[in-house]
Amino acid sequence: MHECIKKLFGQQQTPVEQDIEALCKLISTIGEMIDHPKAKEYMDAYFERMKSLSNNMKLYSSVRFMLNDAIDLRKNKWQQRRKVEG
Repeated sequence: MHECIKKLFGQQQTPVEQDIEALCKLISTIGEMIDHPKAKEYMDAYFERMKSLSNNMKLYSSVRFMLNDAIDLRKNKWQQRRKVEG
């Protein structure tokens, strides 16, 4: 999974927005499972990059909001802010 995350980040300062959207969905779905002490270094690096991207005004605001939502999800120990019905 870590390789998938790295690919979605891409190598550019401003990655492809569709990749970042997919990254946010992936992190929101599996983040709790892969966020453990052995992967702390990786996860901290991912979220540092996500924080940086969330401040990138070249990205659409919707993508920046998705990044912030994923960041907040980790801060809240992977608990959704509100219950999703479905």
